[in-house]
Amino acid sequence: IKILNAENTTNPDNRDRVRPLTPTNPAYVIYTSGSTGKPKGVVTTVAALIHRLNNFQKLYPLDKNDRLYGLTSIGFDGAIRELFWWSMAGARMVIGVSKLLVDPNLILENMISNKISVIRFSPELLHSVMRVLEAHGHSQDTEQLNLRCLFIGGQRPELELLNRLGSGGLGQKLVAVYHVYGSTEAQDSTIHNCRKQKTGLVPIGRPIWNTQVYVLDDWLRPVPVGVSGELYIAGAGLARGYLGRPDLTAD
Repeated sequence: IKILNAENTTNPDNRDRVRPLTPTNPAYVIYTSGSTGKPKGVVTTVAALIHRLNNFQKLYPLDKNDRLYGLTSIGFDGAIRELFWWSMAGARMVIGVSKLLVDPNLILENMISNKISVIRFSPELLHSVMRVLEAHGHSQDTEQLNLRCLFIGGQRPELELLNRLGSGGLGQKLVAVYHVYGSTEAQDSTIHNCRKQKTGLVPIGRPIWNTQVYVLDDWLRPVPVGVSGELYIAGAGLARGYLGRPDLTAD
């Protein structure tokens, strides 16, 4: 690593390479194929990252006693919350190794042994963990679980799964259950409080702070309630663009 001295003006190359850090600087790049199958590097800024973390800290304030379980591969946008959120409150993060990412028995064992209080599941993985608990009869595992906050993302959860969660061992100590929706280009954009969900389809929820969500037609006009359209997301969480793809960014 070569350390550049900003005071050194004798080398023109150094002057060109030294740049001040600003909120618009890239924080990370994550590649997503989307619907085209061709990888696209999504460039997310420092400001967008801080925006995201502040939203979650307000939604469910962590403290030094919390322990987050990192189950999401770092190649996916959902891992960003797990990687950085804990540091805002002096909490802890437990990183799941590869074989723990898909085995519900091992996930449950590690949730108990590491006193996990905050976790994110896909509906499919949550379903698998629930089946393990139900097979064990809930009792012993329920008493040892320390889970307080559950985020569900990746796809829409079914109401039947939420009902099972509420009546089963995993949900006994839960104080918050949220369905989180977003894309790599816009991060987490909407949140729905599943604790209040009693009937019907589980929605993607309402926009988080400083985020706007619109349903528009082909002419970019808002559609009436009940009419299908395309979802548009605006606000502080938007990525800066696609790495090396100005044409795609403009689109």
